[in-house]
Amino acid sequence: MHDDEIAQDLAQDLFFNLWNNRSKLSGIRSFQSYLYQMARNILYNYYDHSLVQEKYGMAQFLSPSVSDDLEEQLFTSELQALINHKVDQMPPQRRQIFRMSRTEGLSNEEIANRLNINKRTVENHLTVALADLRKILKVVLLLFS
Repeated sequence: MHDDEIAQDLAQDLFFNLWNNRSKLSGIRSFQSYLYQMARNILYNYYDHSLVQEKYGMAQFLSPSVSDDLEEQLFTSELQALINHKVDQMPPQRRQIFRMSRTEGLSNEEIANRLNINKRTVENHLTVALADLRKILKVVLLLFS
């Protein structure tokens, strides 16, 4: 994390969850692995939450009422083409999962059932895919702002 305050909040969440699940600790073979998985899941939850916030912020930016201007329509179409190009470059399973989620509107559980894979695998692929797309969006927004 690049923000100390957020890192401290996430660490506090980790220890809070650890305390709440202390009854399960006796059955844990590797405490280090368990702690790592908890930390990773807290990070995933944080990034998933931030993606939702970004999605709704970006939805306002790309809404038709805002893009009445021809220049903004061109920017939107170019941005969509760039996103599509990046999605096409993804590994096959990640690309399929991303499209099932975003184009077909399927839930993570529905995707997992259709592809006969773990729901967490679906979530991991979506997290990586969205992180890649976020990088592109940051560069584009820096260039055009």
